[in-house]
Amino acid sequence: MKHALPIALAMMATTAPALDMTEDQARFVESNILGIFYHELGHAIIHLQEVPIFGQEEDAADVLSAFLIDALYDGDVAEAIAFDAALGFIADPDAAEEDEQSYWGVHGP
Repeated sequence: MKHALPIALAMMATTAPALDMTEDQARFVESNILGIFYHELGHAIIHLQEVPIFGQEEDAADVLSAFLIDALYDGDVAEAIAFDAALGFIADPDAAEEDEQSYWGVHGP
């Protein structure tokens, strides 16, 4: 488990140039991968440590992801990662097809 992040980062570093992305596009993809990684790590911590959650677990994992990004990266870098990860969520093509916001899903509105 402790080697998962370096492996994921090494994979991103070796595949991004092969996809012929601009620097902004590569940063956007990297930020979304990090956001998803920390979100899923949040689920693992909640499950393994039996953390009591008062509300939706998805929201708790999102908050933990934002907390870890803020704690592990410098201010400007953390802000850029969080902003790009949020844009990835907003730019979801499946959600864009819906006419209304779904207020009954596993994520908060």
